[in-house]
Amino acid sequence: MNRLEQNTGRVLRNGLLATTTIIIFVGFVTSATAQVFPIRTDLQKVGLKGDVRQVTEHARSWSASLDRWNPLVVTTMRTFTKEGMLRREVVIYRNEPVDQKMFRYDSATGTARPIAETNAAGGDGSEVGQLVRESGYIYDEDGRLRTMILRDYRGKQTSVVLHQYDTKNRLKNRITTDSADGYIRRIESFYWLADDRPAGSVIRTFNPETDPFRSLKDTAGVPESRILRDYTSYAYDQPETPVIYWHWEFNGDSTIDRQTVRRFGTNEKLYATITQKFTDTTVTESRTQLYNPDGDIFSTADIMGGRTMERAFDYIYDPRDDAGNWIMRRQYVALDPKAPTSSERVLVSRTDRTILYY
Repeated sequence: MNRLEQNTGRVLRNGLLATTTIIIFVGFVTSATAQVFPIRTDLQKVGLKGDVRQVTEHARSWSASLDRWNPLVVTTMRTFTKEGMLRREVVIYRNEPVDQKMFRYDSATGTARPIAETNAAGGDGSEVGQLVRESGYIYDEDGRLRTMILRDYRGKQTSVVLHQYDTKNRLKNRITTDSADGYIRRIESFYWLADDRPAGSVIRTFNPETDPFRSLKDTAGVPESRILRDYTSYAYDQPETPVIYWHWEFNGDSTIDRQTVRRFGTNEKLYATITQKFTDTTVTESRTQLYNPDGDIFSTADIMGGRTMERAFDYIYDPRDDAGNWIMRRQYVALDPKAPTSSERVLVSRTDRTILYY
């Protein structure tokens, strides 16, 4: 049982969409979300050009061993406001029929029998699709994000995240509730530097089974022993990665359970992550990654258990539309991480997208 299950009785999954470099993985993560200063629009974050209204992407991975496309297709649809902010996001898993079948040898009959394939979407390719995740974003008349509605259909959980701002229009509180009962699960309170850059936050996690409340004023009566506190902090000293973000996660006995350091560039891309887990011994894991001009990762280095694994990726973008946004992207992994653009590479995935403009 993890520490959130011990303190809340359930795993909180509020956060951002997690992705891999090969194909999209959907899930709600528990870590706090860094605010990289200056704050940019969602269109700028994903590198889309022009007045984009909607983007629909279909991602599919390639199996080199079977020499075919895998059946699972992940469709992601994002809708943006005229100001470039995300309004809605939907993720669907779908099984695409494949011509090539897999077989196993049945020694009893001396024949090869086909294997019924299943994947994350389930079934054998006959399903239209399975809605996995849906997110909605509501803004006020000043363009500030007020409410996020996060629906996890697989986990059968809907979370509502409310945003409160101070008199300088800076984010003051991010409040997470469960739509099933409206009780507050988590409150992240932010503090700022004099030049309006974020300085850090305090994260309080509550157990609604012992402390059910729907108003912030009711938190004053919750004993400190029943509140799980985490902390975040920012530093702005390094020119290469000017934003450094710390997240400290504590156990119920007020000892640090995990420390995460993330380094961001001026383009708001995550360049390095170092995670330390404090148990009987200290376990340190790290990743560094670099990006190409289109914002895709072309090099990674992971260090785990004293071992380093390097990977290099190459991409083909063809074609592009009149605004310069790619319509089809193919991703390759290089057999030699030192030569990502060489001919010695393997196809990993293909993503097709349709872009609609205002």
